Amino acid sequence: MHTKIFGQPFSESKLRWHASDVTRIQVLIEWGGIYLDKDVVVVQKLDRFRNYEMTVDYEVYDLFLGTQTLIAGREALFLRLWLQQYRRYEADCWMCNAAVRPTKEIINRWPELVHRTTPGAFGASIEELCPMLYLRYEPDWRHKYYAIHLLMRANSLTDINYCLDRRPDMMTAVIDEHYVRQLNTTFGEIARDLLDFDV
Repeated sequence: MHTKIFGQPFSESKLRWHASDVTRIQVLIEWGGIYLDKDVVVVQKLDRFRNYEMTVDYEVYDLFLGTQTLIAGREALFLRLWLQQYRRYEADCWMCNAAVRPTKEIINRWPELVHRTTPGAFGASIEELCPMLYLRYEPDWRHKYYAIHLLMRANSLTDINYCLDRRPDMMTAVIDEHYVRQLNTTFGEIARDLLDFDV
């Protein structure tokens, strides 16, 4: 794992995430392809986006780049510019180099460098995703999204307080196959589909 970028040490408290952000950019520059966070579920084929040099999703509300699903051609110019902006690495800022600055300094300046999906089509918007996944059932999820970011690490939610403030039963739940059998939310249906069993 990288510990520095352009001679600047990564933040100790954010090392794992910031190093991962840089690694995904470097791998896509070298090889191109599709990057998915490990908690992203692909809902529809992504092949149509391979026709663009770079495809990104962005948050519905703040319109910053979503980094959990990236589709790129090898040596995409956007990726090279994105990596170069790490020369001004902001160690104390969680998403500045990964989402905020590439949006403000690159995409907003040269929008032709990326194909932007319909906002949230790769599941980048937490404000939309949390209630859709964990608080209600969205019958059209298979058609509305190409990929969905589940916001999970292992068998718990990463943004649990934000996502579940109205679902105290899920705050302490271990999300496993027994729990998802009875869950009447979009996430419950997605999990049952992935685990290949019916209620």
